[in-house]
Amino acid sequence: MKIDGNKNNSPFRIRKATPKDAGKTILFIKKVAKEHPFGFFESREFKVSVEEQKAYIRKMNRSRNSLFLIAEDASEIVGIGTIVGGSRKRNQHTGELSISISKKNYSKGIGTAILEAINDWAKLSPFIKRISLKVFADNRQAIAFYKKGGFIKEGCIRRGAFVEGRFIDVIIMGKVYL
Repeated sequence: MKIDGNKNNSPFRIRKATPKDAGKTILFIKKVAKEHPFGFFESREFKVSVEEQKAYIRKMNRSRNSLFLIAEDASEIVGIGTIVGGSRKRNQHTGELSISISKKNYSKGIGTAILEAINDWAKLSPFIKRISLKVFADNRQAIAFYKKGGFIKEGCIRRGAFVEGRFIDVIIMGKVYL
């Protein structure tokens, strides 16, 4: 799967991750975790070796209900989008969405392109019938982004995260594919 995008003179392409991307994805995830407070873990908590990440990407690529996408410009990863599919018979039709964009690449259409690619994949999938996600309640920009992408608010986990000395509610959003 390849999708090329160009908004605000920022060329990038979206493709499936391969095991060769393991080191770069680890560095990207740690970088994004440091850049903003809206992630569900801190940079130092992401303790994955290159070999473990290679195995994870292989597993995602073999799965019929999971997806690992990379957005890249000419020189680096600028975004990642994943769907982690349910692992049991009763939830294998579902997937949990995560999208991360590096701070310097906000508002360039990368998140939108990743979400469009994931939506296209889900629509064609004979397995995925529902995608859900979690977002901090005070991350209004992300909530608006996901609403624009067709996700609806389904609930709230009160005090679902503890960041920088304070509790934050976590919003659950979902989208159903028929």
